[in-house]
Amino acid sequence: MAQMESRVCATCGAAGMFYGRRDVTRDFEGTPLTVPDVEGWFCNKCGEVEFAESEAAERFFEQATALQQQARNKQGAELRNQQQR
Repeated sequence: MAQMESRVCATCGAAGMFYGRRDVTRDFEGTPLTVPDVEGWFCNKCGEVEFAESEAAERFFEQATALQQQARNKQGAELRNQQQR
């Protein structure tokens, strides 16, 4: 999908967001999360992404939620192990 219009980033105000597909990586509680092949608008200045499809946003946030739960489970297990010592 070729998008010719230009956008201003809502996060940092930089002009020239570009439309395309790329892998999006974010850090969630110290764990990198990469969602491949996300379609949307990307800001080269701050790294913000505006998802083109609700499906891409849903997939991204589902993976983020799963990683956050894994991190919490790991922290809980570590605390239980420390208490048992």
